[in-house]
Order: sequence, then C-alpha cells, then structure tokens
Amino acid sequence: MPKSDAEGRFTTPIQMPVDPADSAHRTGRGTRVITVQGTGGTRGKSTIAGAVYLLSPTGLSVISDIDDTIKVSEVGDREALLRNTFLKPYNPLPGMAEVYAGWATNSGASFQYVTASPWQLYPDLTAFMRSNEFP
Repeated sequence: MPKSDAEGRFTTPIQMPVDPADSAHRTGRGTRVITVQGTGGTRGKSTIAGAVYLLSPTGLSVISDIDDTIKVSEVGDREALLRNTFLKPYNPLPGMAEVYAGWATNSGASFQYVTASPWQLYPDLTAFMRSNEFP
C-alpha cells in the first residue's frame, strides 16, 4: 500500500474481475455485493476487507448526508456539535428512518450516506444507523 497523506488517506488501484457481476452474491435484501480483500500495511501484514455494492442501472438512488439529516448533530453550533458527536448518545431525527424505510420498501431505493465526520466514527455511525433501522 502506498504511504498515506496528511489526513491518513491513500489511493491505490484495485483489480476487479472482467465482469464484476459474475462474482457478486446477493444479500438478504437482494442487493448484489462483491466482497474484496487484500493485504497491505507494513510488509503486507494487515488484512483489508470491504464490499462493493452493485446498483441496478435504473431505479431510485438516495444520497443522504448524516449530520442533521438523519442524526441530530447541530452543526451550526460548534459546542453542541462536539457534545452530540463525542459526549451524548446519537439521536435520530424523528421520522427519518420511517421515511427512508418507506422509500426502500415502496420504491426499491438504494441508499448511500455521506458525511464530513472523521472516518474513525464510522463504526459508531454504522451502529447508530443499524439500531435505528435506516436502510
């Protein structure tokens, strides 16, 4: 793996099958997923794994922010943002999980979530989304 930049990120090519759909498996919801795994880090001793979700070429795709869209963050108030991010349990915006679940169920929507939060919060954000039943 290449050396990371000042923010801890790096870019490297990934070799994919000629037709990625050929190696995809379906999740319980019918989404096609390719599992990727590789080694990296110092002397190749770290295992890196992830998933690539293949979306249908047609349909509804929702790209949603997390902060103050599905999670109460109060980004306009720095002190409140820090409290809501590091000191208090994450709270969902009322009704948003139900709205998103309705779109997923009734329209077959796929969801991609974006955030400016540090990547170190990914496990906590993922747990928050699962426990609040966001698609």
